[in-house]
Amino acid sequence: MRLSITTDMFNYSFNPGLDKKLSLFKEHGFDFLHWCDNWNDDVIYTGDQMKEYAKAVSDHGLTCLDVHGTATHDCSIDALDDTGHKGYIKLLENRVRFCSEVGGDAVVVHPPRVYGPDLEKRVHRSKKALESARALCLDLGVTLAIENCSRDDHHILEDYFTLYEPEFISFCYDSGHANINGNLDYL
Repeated sequence: MRLSITTDMFNYSFNPGLDKKLSLFKEHGFDFLHWCDNWNDDVIYTGDQMKEYAKAVSDHGLTCLDVHGTATHDCSIDALDDTGHKGYIKLLENRVRFCSEVGGDAVVVHPPRVYGPDLEKRVHRSKKALESARALCLDLGVTLAIENCSRDDHHILEDYFTLYEPEFISFCYDSGHANINGNLDYL
């Protein structure tokens, strides 16, 4: 079993620098990472940063398994406005490239928010966002792992898994979300 630790583990407390954080992970027996820094902001990693982070991970004897994609209040997979939608696509493509550079094979993606107006339109927008990254994902060997986030998003997940091949769209199981939402049995 490949047990990983999330890189944002300390970001909500004492927030050490990257080198210290990676050292702590290795010292405490972890070999694998889930890169989760910047999961909720609009940071775009440059090519140089991607190489720097990949080297840091490798230099600490760690392997990055996957990367958490990002979304913000303004840029989301289901944004109805063009600015928010284009911003999300830019972030998604950046995380796919980053994932490939650091050695991962999946980017975790949140599905559209089930509750709220215009769900059908928002699901359609989400599919456009996914499609925009398809060629890049397949070229780099990176899947988009759709995460269970809310009680009723399994309906959207079923649609994605029926529509897309597993080489492109996969599943990220978050047991905490499933417990909170009471849908362990369904998932």
